[in-house]
Amino acid sequence: MSLRVCRESRSARALMGRVLRDGRDLGSEYPLVFGPLSAGTIVIEEQDGAVRSTCAILPRTLVAGRERIRIGMIGSVATDPHWRNRGLAGRVLQAAERELVKAGAVIGVLWADDAAFYERRGWHVFGCEVDAALPPTIQRALPAPKGVRPLQPHDVPSVHELYCRHTSRVERSEEETRALLACPGMEVLVCEDSEGIQAYACLGRGGDMENVVHEWGGQSKAVGMILRRLIELRHTCGIEDDLFVMMPSSADSLIRLLFDAGAALSKGVLGMAKVLDEEAARSELAASLGYRESVPLQGRELLDAWLPARGEMQQRSQLAASLGLAETRPAPPAFIWGLDSI
Repeated sequence: MSLRVCRESRSARALMGRVLRDGRDLGSEYPLVFGPLSAGTIVIEEQDGAVRSTCAILPRTLVAGRERIRIGMIGSVATDPHWRNRGLAGRVLQAAERELVKAGAVIGVLWADDAAFYERRGWHVFGCEVDAALPPTIQRALPAPKGVRPLQPHDVPSVHELYCRHTSRVERSEEETRALLACPGMEVLVCEDSEGIQAYACLGRGGDMENVVHEWGGQSKAVGMILRRLIELRHTCGIEDDLFVMMPSSADSLIRLLFDAGAALSKGVLGMAKVLDEEAARSELAASLGYRESVPLQGRELLDAWLPARGEMQQRSQLAASLGLAETRPAPPAFIWGLDSI
């Protein structure tokens, strides 16, 4: 068996598609990993030239309020079914972590179907996400959809500008936004008035996030108009399932609008993370707290104090008190929108 890292591998993509998408290629779903704009890397475990296990990694910068955090995303982890339970995925994951450290990532981020597998390897839940469930009956409680229409290519600069207004996001260029908006299996609507595009929303993406609005931006009322139009369109297609909306915990205005309309709200975690560079993480946590020296934490305690799961402040408050700080500054409002996942 041998490990290697490369920019592209048709064999690795074929294995990912076979395991994760019933044989469909993942390239068009993840243009920032596999396309012309690719900044991603493929980690491969192979034997006799055949790929047995693989994953994709993508270094990015997380904008969290005033902070910029260098992260490394790991996704599309796939192992040949005939080669499972041999430790291959664990070795691929370790190699991916090493590559991300080389790329300057302070923490790794992933979304897991088997959380226990990653917990045994030092990964833990982190961050906060608010999810809203909108039943079809909520339709008339949402703002009437005026000026709502499908996205057109010339709308991309306006949509990208709205995306960049989010204080919690992954940094991306307009060109990257354009590529992501072209992902298959996704419906993108915009709300336009005489002054231009006021909001947008993305529903579904490739083989993931069915029934989920995983990215949106703009004025809350205009987003509400789009959500109502999506419910109407789904009804005409005979879809009566709840529509789900992902939001950062800082989206107070939209959270209030949906709550008042009758949506069911729940608070969850953003994903799973692991501190890859503890010295850098301790330094960034200290800066986040307004403390000029290093902090005496490591591993999960360090992650919980820096980017706590569900916004829980216990570990952060205890750390602030132990350091003699007069007040506990809130944790950075980390959030990763669905289009940026890999």
